[in-house]
Amino acid sequence: MNNTFLGSLAKTLLEDYGDELHRQVLILPNERPAMFLRRELAALSSKPLLSPQILGIEKFVFFHTQLQKCSSTETLLRLYESFVATKVEGVDFNRFLSVGQTVLTDFYECDLYMADAQDLFRYLSDIRKIEQWTPDRPDGANYARVYLALYESLSKVYAHHRENLLADGLADPALAFRYLADHRKEILGAYLSQNPQTNLIFVGFNALTPAEHSVMRYVKRLERARFFWDADAFYVQDRNQEAGKFFREMDPELLPDKQKSSFPARMASRALDVQIVETGGNLQQVLYATEKISEWTASKCYQNEKVAVVLSDEALIADLIEVLPRDASINLTLGTSLHTLQAGTLLHALSRLHRSAKGSRWYHRDILRVLRHPFLGAYFSIYAKDVQAFVTQVKRDNLIYVPHHLLEEFFGDTKLRMLWNNGSAGEILGYLEEGFLALAESWDSLREPHENYEREQTYAVLHLLREAQEWVARFVPDIEIRLLTDMIWQLLQGTEVNFVGEPETGIQIMGVLETRLLHLDRFVLLSANEDILPKGKNQSSLIPNDVKKHFDLPQYTHQDAIFAYHFYHLFHGASEADLVYTESSSGMGNSGPSRFIYQVKWEWAKQANIEVKELLYHAKLKDHPVRDIEIPQDKTIRDILERRFSERGISPSALVSYLRDPLEFYSRYVLGVFEDDDEIEEDADARKVGNAVHDALEELYRPFVGGFPNEEQLKLIKKHVPASVRKHLGKYLKHNQLEQGYNILALTAAEEMAKNAVDFDLQNFTGRKIVALENNYTAQPNQHTDLKFPLSVQTSYGPVLLTGKIDRLEQWADGSMVYLDYKTGRTDKSLSWNNDFWDYPEEKRAKRFGQAIQLMSYAVLAHSVKSDFKLALLPLKNTHTSFLWLKNAAKVEEWTNIDREEFQKLIESLVREILEESVFFRRVE
Repeated sequence: MNNTFLGSLAKTLLEDYGDELHRQVLILPNERPAMFLRRELAALSSKPLLSPQILGIEKFVFFHTQLQKCSSTETLLRLYESFVATKVEGVDFNRFLSVGQTVLTDFYECDLYMADAQDLFRYLSDIRKIEQWTPDRPDGANYARVYLALYESLSKVYAHHRENLLADGLADPALAFRYLADHRKEILGAYLSQNPQTNLIFVGFNALTPAEHSVMRYVKRLERARFFWDADAFYVQDRNQEAGKFFREMDPELLPDKQKSSFPARMASRALDVQIVETGGNLQQVLYATEKISEWTASKCYQNEKVAVVLSDEALIADLIEVLPRDASINLTLGTSLHTLQAGTLLHALSRLHRSAKGSRWYHRDILRVLRHPFLGAYFSIYAKDVQAFVTQVKRDNLIYVPHHLLEEFFGDTKLRMLWNNGSAGEILGYLEEGFLALAESWDSLREPHENYEREQTYAVLHLLREAQEWVARFVPDIEIRLLTDMIWQLLQGTEVNFVGEPETGIQIMGVLETRLLHLDRFVLLSANEDILPKGKNQSSLIPNDVKKHFDLPQYTHQDAIFAYHFYHLFHGASEADLVYTESSSGMGNSGPSRFIYQVKWEWAKQANIEVKELLYHAKLKDHPVRDIEIPQDKTIRDILERRFSERGISPSALVSYLRDPLEFYSRYVLGVFEDDDEIEEDADARKVGNAVHDALEELYRPFVGGFPNEEQLKLIKKHVPASVRKHLGKYLKHNQLEQGYNILALTAAEEMAKNAVDFDLQNFTGRKIVALENNYTAQPNQHTDLKFPLSVQTSYGPVLLTGKIDRLEQWADGSMVYLDYKTGRTDKSLSWNNDFWDYPEEKRAKRFGQAIQLMSYAVLAHSVKSDFKLALLPLKNTHTSFLWLKNAAKVEEWTNIDREEFQKLIESLVREILEESVFFRRVE
């Protein structure tokens, strides 16, 4: 084992310190490798020995400063306290939520890099003042005063924030490091004087911050420090390699020049297989990882080798956990932001639920989002029927806002009912805490947590909620629910959840930073994309890059070099590596493969010991032949259609549906599948708008059947259009309010289309008589049923009926009958009939003849009207609308009863084709 870095380190420590090893203090970048180091020491020692003290650098700092670590949530809340105390103009709670986390990040860097905060923020403030200065307004524009006030106050806020934390014995990691660096003599000097046989041994560090460097150099000058660096000659000795930048520039006191040229060359001598894998998205790369995990599980290689899935983007952990093989031995060790985890997304969904509530009524989309949330899936599995019944009732009653009593009726006996109790902001936070407590108590009985994955998230949310309650009570007791939602989102983003498992067993799942000091034999690296690995320039900061450079603060190139080191460190002990990236054409911001992948392909192409291969990955699907869906006609299907056509009839739109897409026709008229029928009618779609326009025009013109309104009457009709359209659109939307969101546009569009119809009549109202409206061609009042005409096609249930509604039948002064069809949608301006229907390509018939067939059907339906006729569409989307006449091959608009009979024969031929045993219902391209 001693061919690894930790193995070599253990051997050196035993040789140099022997029985005095337990007096030494080893300081690592994090605590994860401590267990592996102890195992190496035990394996090399020939007798029992006391372990040295092994600490992560953060724990070491807080131990010696005697400061208490302040959580990210409390740090942010205390920063707001400093903003309030220093009376920063224009920064109320709302604005603080947008800038607070950025300010904290800048303070953090200021401490780690030991910048003079007063000088830095005064310099930054002066720059902003110069930017806002103009000759005519030397003091800047009035609107800029609030903007500048933030920058002018940063130095005061920083000082107050620092003093406020230290006064209570608290600090974030950066402030604690700066405190130790500032007081290194009093703290570390005294400690080492009291422990003369103790040395501080710093292991595996890379990019030292000035605070770290100050502490290490101080101990080194006392001759009480040793340093062990985990690097490879491959990138340290190559000046073009950013991965070795910090080692080449390291202080010679800590890393002598002689040692810089003597790093081991493991990567140049070790056999390595690298596979670069392109996937189509996050789901694809997660599925690739699970395939590798299954492969490792089957071979049991993890029993003798260190194997791991490494996440460059820790947000993938939620998806990965859901698809992990059940038989795999998995250990989860990484830190990730709470907002990426399911418990965090549930809390965010709940906060949005309270934000959209109206009193004791809950917006249906938000309440359904909560009930269907995967984090509640296990809990609500025992209430699955209740959830489904609740959803069914909400949809059936078209409840845009769900009353609280309905929730109580279905879920009042569950422990999670507290999640949707309403009240003030403080009360809501308390209710949410009670709900998550009930959820935490339920995990043990409902399912086995995957390495405490669910429980860790739940308790992180509970801790966040308790701190938020305290903060709200102290500073913003009257906070609006809208701001509470924003606050919760900010706290979720700033809260890190650390999963700590058993690092010595099973297949490891870890973040990039957790791989420090570990040498992996096999690994899969996910999200090897630019702007993720490395993260790039998208770091939020109030401090411009040139100012950072002036004050020696880290720039994005600094972060790039850190990520380059972590990337190449993965290969120190590896024999097999898979680098997975996504290359998707959908959406924005797709960055493609990381530059590190291009470097690997170029640098290692000619390395004899390294083989680089590329793979385009698609998740494996079940091996079924891919073919078009094709449903053959049979006796059962024919019987369903014959019964339907004889009892309910076939409409012109059904005929056009068959021409356009036989498979869709099959789904709708055989299977009875209607898309979106179970959707809550929240928005007015095109169908509802069209129906409302038709109904309004029928209502307004109904009193004039048998005649035609004159100019004054038409003007009066136009005045009543808005009220009539509103009434009928409201009928289709049921409980919905018309004055909200998209429906305002839909209502306006419907009103305009109805007015266009009236405007057309105002220009053409002489010589016209309305014979019938919406099928009432017999002039019988209140007849609104579909017209039915028996065709000559016979079935075992009787003749096939052609059904439909005629919008308006008119008789003109020349005696001709005119069938009008209102069109609120798209119309075909080249409306004609050439008797070449059957010769036309099947896939083009619906587009070419669809509207003509609908008009022809109306003529057949009005079979009792024995006279020549015309057929026309009236497009209502156009402001200056006019009739679109259906013309024959000779461009003539007039049609005769002989034509009507030909129309009928065509329709009957189509029906016979639909009922033929040889027909196939297939998709028409």
